[in-house]
Amino acid sequence: MFNEVLRGSLAAFVICVLSVFSLYAKLIPPYYFAAVLAAWSLYSAHRLFGLVGRRFAATHTHRPDKDAIGYWLGAVGSSLVAPLLWMLVVSQIFGGQWNSANESAAVGRLRDLNNLQHEYAADYPEKGFACALPLLEHSEKPPNRTDYDPGRFLVTGTWSGYNFAVVSCNPNAEGMVSHYQATAVPSERGKTGSRAFCTDDSGELWYDRSGSAAECLLSRRSLLTQ
Repeated sequence: MFNEVLRGSLAAFVICVLSVFSLYAKLIPPYYFAAVLAAWSLYSAHRLFGLVGRRFAATHTHRPDKDAIGYWLGAVGSSLVAPLLWMLVVSQIFGGQWNSANESAAVGRLRDLNNLQHEYAADYPEKGFACALPLLEHSEKPPNRTDYDPGRFLVTGTWSGYNFAVVSCNPNAEGMVSHYQATAVPSERGKTGSRAFCTDDSGELWYDRSGSAAECLLSRRSLLTQ
């Protein structure tokens, strides 16, 4: 019976392995495989309950053998266990890659923000720097918006798992802003990123390993010396 349990478990694990490979190769979205696994799980449960019911029915003369029950028991059990193993494998293999990519994107957006701030200050010398991200959108030349446009973070305040903000930005008595600070923190620390990043009107970039925007601005650990 043990061999039949292993045979029944094979399909669910093959589906998950194909899903991981597809995620790595970027061929088919993983949720396609989730639908296949769900269908296999429901079918396996239907077969298992049917066999168990017939085996214990007193009026049924032909009871299914234990091997058949073992096969579908393995199929149902593996359909529940395989997704947990899938999440563990994906988090170990891809988690670091995604965090690294998101962090690189966040740093890139802060560099863009610094460039746009100086363009804005040059266009509006009487105002100085902008204290709100959407104001910087108008300084882009030309405003070319697409679904995958890095400049959209100026409107949404988010990009690649990071939240962006302009802070410590106050006008002087003449209404001009001569200093600003900007931060980028992970939306879900540990999932979308680990480190926080920050900058100011000097154009320098700093980071904080704990993911704290306040600590990043306070400690000013340079990205150049990490």
